[in-house]
Amino acid sequence: MKLIYQTRWKVLAVVIILYTLIAGFLLGVPVMPILHETIRNTYFHVPMWIAMFTVFTISVFYSIKYLQTGKEEYDLIAVESTNTGIFSSCLD
Repeated sequence: MKLIYQTRWKVLAVVIILYTLIAGFLLGVPVMPILHETIRNTYFHVPMWIAMFTVFTISVFYSIKYLQTGKEEYDLIAVESTNTGIFSSCLD
């Protein structure tokens, strides 16, 4: 059951990313002379920053849990969340 639960979230993440990519390139945007097509950046940069802040928040939460309990699994979650957040910030 746990494997199905983990797979479901991964599939959902891939579907959301594909939707964002397709929407970013194909959906209409307001036509303004000053913006041209640069407004399309909001389709990519804003979700990337939200994801980055979310994984950094998860990292802080599990870092505090690790300091309280000393369980290494919490430290591993915190480290990998930080690595994911740094990777997201490099892509942006």
